[in-house]
Amino acid sequence: EYSCSTPDVFQAFDITGCEGAEGTNDLLASAWTIQPRLKEDMQTLFHIAGKEIHLSGSGSTMFVICDTTEQATEMAQEIQNQTAHVAFATQTSE
Repeated sequence: EYSCSTPDVFQAFDITGCEGAEGTNDLLASAWTIQPRLKEDMQTLFHIAGKEIHLSGSGSTMFVICDTTEQATEMAQEIQNQTAHVAFATQTSE
């Protein structure tokens, strides 16, 4: 029920110049600055999923990389059972 303003996230990034570790989203720290609730939600989802939670773009969409379709389906259901978030399993195209 919240969003991260893309211009605000990029402005925060320009000010701080924080870059993430290789393979992570460089905008993550800036998005957390703009929308502190995002960090809290990502921590909650990490505890539910037991896997790294990734930020898509400048936020606030998050995703988890699962090993199987079944794991993704179960995790999406568990997230919806334990939080007010909308979660669904998707599959990458080959």
